[in-house]
Amino acid sequence: MNRPSRFVVLFSALAALFQTAFAAAPNFNLIGQFQTGIFDAGACEISAYDPVSQRLFVVSAAAASILVLDLSNPAAPVQLFTIVGTPYGASFNSVDVHNGIVAAAVEASPKQNPGSIVFFDTNGNFLNQVPTGALPDMITFTPDGSYVLTANEGEPANDYSVDPEGSVTIVDISGGVASATVMTASFASYNGQEAALRAQGIRIYGPGANTAKDFEPEYIAVTSNSQTAYVTLQENNALAIIDIATATVTSVKALGFIDRSLPGNSFDPSDRDLPGNLPAIDMGTWPVFSMYNPDAIASYEVAGNTFLVTANEGDVREYTALTEGVRLGSGSYVLDPTAFPNAATLKNNANLGRLNVTNKLGDTDGDNDFDQIYTFGGRSFSIWDANGNLVFDSGNQFETILAGLLPTQFNSTNSANSSFDTRSDDKGPEPESVTVANVCDRWFAFIGCERVGGVFVYDVTNPSLPFYVDYFNSRDFSVTVANTPAALAAVVELGPEGILFVDTAESPNGMPLLILSNEINGSVTIYSAFCDGSLPVEFGNLDAVTGDELVTLRWNTLSESNNARFEITRDGLSVASVTSQGNAATEQHYAWTDRGVVNGRTYHYVLTSVSSDGAREELATVDVTPHATANSPLEFALHPAFPNPFNPTTSLSFTLPEAADVTLVIYDATGREVATLVDGHYNAGSFHADFHAAGLSSGLYFARLEAGSFSAIQKLALIK
Repeated sequence: MNRPSRFVVLFSALAALFQTAFAAAPNFNLIGQFQTGIFDAGACEISAYDPVSQRLFVVSAAAASILVLDLSNPAAPVQLFTIVGTPYGASFNSVDVHNGIVAAAVEASPKQNPGSIVFFDTNGNFLNQVPTGALPDMITFTPDGSYVLTANEGEPANDYSVDPEGSVTIVDISGGVASATVMTASFASYNGQEAALRAQGIRIYGPGANTAKDFEPEYIAVTSNSQTAYVTLQENNALAIIDIATATVTSVKALGFIDRSLPGNSFDPSDRDLPGNLPAIDMGTWPVFSMYNPDAIASYEVAGNTFLVTANEGDVREYTALTEGVRLGSGSYVLDPTAFPNAATLKNNANLGRLNVTNKLGDTDGDNDFDQIYTFGGRSFSIWDANGNLVFDSGNQFETILAGLLPTQFNSTNSANSSFDTRSDDKGPEPESVTVANVCDRWFAFIGCERVGGVFVYDVTNPSLPFYVDYFNSRDFSVTVANTPAALAAVVELGPEGILFVDTAESPNGMPLLILSNEINGSVTIYSAFCDGSLPVEFGNLDAVTGDELVTLRWNTLSESNNARFEITRDGLSVASVTSQGNAATEQHYAWTDRGVVNGRTYHYVLTSVSSDGAREELATVDVTPHATANSPLEFALHPAFPNPFNPTTSLSFTLPEAADVTLVIYDATGREVATLVDGHYNAGSFHADFHAAGLSSGLYFARLEAGSFSAIQKLALIK
């Protein structure tokens, strides 16, 4: 086993990805939610929005229906009515809306029978119903509205007595829904080529299955010209490319594997890392290959070229006739002694013994032991070109970032809050949903994680050099998850299944929206976005630090001209004036500290912009009550550095609820230590340290705080 420093893994994986960071980026705030009060029954799964009626259509497996919500006030969505699914089949699986037409995918009973697409208007009135292949799951309109496509999974019966073909149904509605015509993109032309496809890395392994039966289309992305569809074949670890007009599968691409022995691809493979089978965050590199197994896929264009973004969730076939998932440490999973002379060590629970792996891949010489180890899911997101070639994969970034941001909820599951590290042995954070949108004049990918929850935001404007922007999660981990409406509302969101972006032009409140459909606690959560720097943000206070009585105010804004001026008043008295030094329309970052305050007293601050002609505009207000450091903080924390980006000095503050040995170290993008700001034993309290970077080059740096068992990482951008 090779286990490099977690610091080096983080920095080597992330450094190149932040080269263009700190351009304008969206900030998301939770503004509204709709709660069904139904637990772990798929009460809210996939959503679609109609901008004309301002209605949200939400698939509810629990109700076998589509819930229709009034979204005219996104802060307070209201259910208007329900479209019941039973007249049309067993249940709705997916929904999409385009030009006032609602299209829903309906599975049959049994699900191995052909399903259907049902069309409604936005008032829920039936328009038409057309047949599809077995188990239509994801449904989508083409951007021009001429076609509707469904990914028909064709899942087998438990005993594989019936195994329908996977396919993609393509419905031409260019002449209107009433005269819709149905075509099927079939994989039957690949039957007989199983050996060659397996040799490419495509998984075909169902009992007695040919290619068409074994392929299970999961999700569809369509190019902006409505001509080509890209379809994930999740269990098969492959991608299909389809010509829409002719309903022809033009190619099938093997996606390959992630080599977990390489730096940047480390992961935590165990939920029992410590003696006594205790959990811990333990990222390392191992002789393991991960299948991408993508679920959701989205497409976007840069300079006329199509790129695809996948959420690499992972999936396991579990049937009475086929159970491929097995723990590596089990007696039935035998490692080849030549390939793995350290098999006994690997099978230890603290190492790989708990990891769920497939028993259908890795026996390269057919002698009934495993020469290679393959596990499920990339725990990542990937970008692919139009030919299915890998452009970028996020590797270990999701787990590394979550280890820093959620150190006590790392790799939690979605059905209980007391579940630290319980998913490390099985697909980790499990990225499932993805959408791509142009916000703030840049392209961003939003990736939802099914288990721990939350959304990762990456700038993908440069597909070969995307960078991490943000992670937000409104899940309240302090709430006891229980099957009561009150508890489910209190936890806010569990298990985001669907993710939907509504742009400014179509939004009911004139702001971009991101909408999550959460299947575990049965909620829809609605976030509103604004561009970082386009509005004043974070005009707020920090508590007193190092015994001084002070308030630090901080804000960002986008200057409309050189030398824009801002004034600060405290209780009606002018106490500061700040003038920008940037170019026109350049993002600015400001901080100002007021030392003329008294602990425990409340002050009212006002931030005002002053234009060149003297006109004044109140931008933000805040009430601040500075606290003495004698009041011990409630938690360990490394607070945001300010200013950031900076030149040449930035200040970092941290809080300790109890005495601890503390180090605060700065690393450059290669993982090299460049400064030690703190190294010693500190009592409980609030502290700060300045990072002086006058002699360093512009670029990305990382601050790492370690205090007892607590650790946190923060990125810093030095811009000269």
